[in-house]
Amino acid sequence: MKTPAPPCSTAVLGALLLCVPTDAGSNGMALTPPLTWRSWNQFQCGINQTLIEDMYERIAARTRTVGGKPTSLLDLGYQHVGLDDNWQACGTGVKGSFYDADGNPLVNTTTFPDMGAMVEHAHAQGLKAGFYLNNCICGIGPGTFEGEAEEKIYQGSVRALVRWKFD
Repeated sequence: MKTPAPPCSTAVLGALLLCVPTDAGSNGMALTPPLTWRSWNQFQCGINQTLIEDMYERIAARTRTVGGKPTSLLDLGYQHVGLDDNWQACGTGVKGSFYDADGNPLVNTTTFPDMGAMVEHAHAQGLKAGFYLNNCICGIGPGTFEGEAEEKIYQGSVRALVRWKFD
């Protein structure tokens, strides 16, 4: 059975949408797609501070050549780097979470001994350090905290991001 052609109005609308001028990029943003590196995409749970700091150095290292010139991934626009899951001290906080009673996130200091120093290391390479506050690995989910306790977690998480100087 033959599929009927779309109504003329649909075809005309589609053609018109292709002709609509846009103002994308006039503010200097979105000139290139977002270029970022995230720990989960490469290592999933197998991470620690030393490994992340090594990745910062590798992204900033001018070990490739582009047009005969030593070039880093940072030179090519990869300025954002992000730490995802597995930094948490799962099960050590309130209700088996990774938050203390004041809402501060608890870090596994065996694998991440100094978050602030790690972020400083990223900045020293010219990178912007991102952080994944959502939780996937610790087994706490929606409804674990409510009301005042949930508000404390939001506030504690923001305090931590500021204290560690994540971008």
